[in-house]
Amino acid sequence: MSENNTVRDAARDLVILCTKSETNEMWPGGPTGKEYLQGLVRVDSDGHGRGSYVEGLSSLNATLAYLGELEWEEVEVHDSIKFGACKYYQAKAPSDRPAWLNIMRLGDVPNSRLNDVCVSKGAHGDELKMLSNGEAVRTDIISCIIEDGVMSTWYPGEFTARSPEVIPEDNREWSNHWAVKLC
Repeated sequence: MSENNTVRDAARDLVILCTKSETNEMWPGGPTGKEYLQGLVRVDSDGHGRGSYVEGLSSLNATLAYLGELEWEEVEVHDSIKFGACKYYQAKAPSDRPAWLNIMRLGDVPNSRLNDVCVSKGAHGDELKMLSNGEAVRTDIISCIIEDGVMSTWYPGEFTARSPEVIPEDNREWSNHWAVKLC
């Protein structure tokens, strides 16, 4: 099976799984199936991006069609990024559909901006973010994670590692693979 079919089938299976759990939590304390699917759409109905996003993908159908058209390749990721038995895929974003980052790996933050990175409280514990809101950065990379044959997420940009719930104060202990929110 080609990587394109793998990603397309994993997205289809996610929709089926979420539809079955439309009003039930996907896992204890997690979103409902409907909320999970809404999270796959990274642009609201007014065209404003939510987090990292691709312009013009303001519906689930448009998002799934876009993901189904990309040329996917399975990639290896750094051990700090790996989670369970997940498989990792990347594709090149078409130039006619701009993709924007509002998050990037710490190791990709320009040296001139490293002093602007701070620890902040987020929905899942500590997170790294820029002190001053930065501008979204254009990317040509689309990433997708598949777990047990089902797409768990997709987003523009490189894969990032989960940061610990409590991030050490000493930035020399931070991993270059952790995510930094730009805005």
